[in-house]
Amino acid sequence: MKKGEIFELDIIGFNFKGEGYGEIDGERYFVKGAIPYEKLKVRFIKSKGGRKICKLIEVLCNSEIEIASSCDKFGDCGGCTYLNVSYEDQIRFKEKALKDILKEIPYEEFLGILKSPKEFEYRNKMEFSFGDEFKCGPLELGLHKKGNPFGIVPTYNCKLISEDFRKIMNSTIDYFREIRAEVYKLKTHTGYLRNLILREGKEEVLLAIITSSQNHMDFGDFKERILSLKLQKSIGGIVHIVSDSLSDAIKPSKIEIIYGNDFIYEEIFGLKFKVSIFSFFQTNTEGVKILYNEVKNRVGNPEGTILDLYSGVGTIGQVLSKNNRVIGIEIVEDAVKMAKENAKLNNLNCEFICGDVSQVVKDIKDKISFIVVDPPRAGIGLKSVKNICKFGVQNIVYVSCNPQTLCEDLKEFINNGYKVKNIQGVDMFPNTYHVECIVLMSKSEK
Repeated sequence: MKKGEIFELDIIGFNFKGEGYGEIDGERYFVKGAIPYEKLKVRFIKSKGGRKICKLIEVLCNSEIEIASSCDKFGDCGGCTYLNVSYEDQIRFKEKALKDILKEIPYEEFLGILKSPKEFEYRNKMEFSFGDEFKCGPLELGLHKKGNPFGIVPTYNCKLISEDFRKIMNSTIDYFREIRAEVYKLKTHTGYLRNLILREGKEEVLLAIITSSQNHMDFGDFKERILSLKLQKSIGGIVHIVSDSLSDAIKPSKIEIIYGNDFIYEEIFGLKFKVSIFSFFQTNTEGVKILYNEVKNRVGNPEGTILDLYSGVGTIGQVLSKNNRVIGIEIVEDAVKMAKENAKLNNLNCEFICGDVSQVVKDIKDKISFIVVDPPRAGIGLKSVKNICKFGVQNIVYVSCNPQTLCEDLKEFINNGYKVKNIQGVDMFPNTYHVECIVLMSKSEK
């Protein structure tokens, strides 16, 4: 296929990059946002990482599984990928995509994908950006446009968040429009308002306003506006965070508490977890109970110490520590600090160490009976896999948020003497292309 060539493509599946694909002469061609059973006219753009990328020109025939989207921003907003596909079909094609990406991995059993308890309003954390929908337009608050880091899609009726979040979001934009607050412009690095972050726990909501340091504002009136809202949960804290990062990433240089605390509590399996605005914590609270229950079932009650790698704020380790001592290793210092506080709060036998997994595991002297790994999207990597395997434990559970890096790591575990017993998907992110996986590995018999 030559660059620029136009052709017809029947879509037969999708991947974990939000792309649909079709096949011609045994080769796959990928189209952003396409869904199975569509017939498209596309233009071949380029080959990238072994994938042939195409651009949509025209939909020739709609998909038989396509449904009407429940959101008027779908298609423009970068938050959802598959609001135009029923949840049953989303699961069906995620399973197909997961099997496809795992085809080079020898495993004994694929257990399918467990559904999220909630298809909508499942997110307990959301980060919105201030900006404008079009040039010189009014101040808006929402998510980035698909493929555009500068444009904002106003999402005041977002389907992924709770009614409390929607009320806070609408009240926030009304307030800052009234006082004519200036938005921060990423292109020129000038202005003030940058982001609104919302996080909710079992009983409270925490919100953060992120600004640059280029102005000063008294947030007293804003605080009163938020506290006057009739919400299902109470406001646990309002914080102002200053970030002068030149990119869209938030890099705090100052954190000021406007009201309450800079943390809230979440509860899972009767355990309380203190989480801040930036703490890593699974964003689907009901879904994570399913995820962690599956992990618990695979770990069982081994004798000895459990090693919890990439432990974050200590959720998995503490869920597992009822009958065992747990050692957690995490590179983010603030997360380790919070994990220690959470273990003390729950009176659990846990130790948390701050450091790089690839280095710290070499210094562990305890007799380790079971290992759980829950790495970031980048995966574990060859060096860490080798050091983990040196413990020689019979069983390892791998929790993954990225099927691609999961496959790369599983190949290394297999090369180091482990076999894959079973693979369980858990859908933590309905209406998107993401999926979590739980893999049980056992030491191969010699």
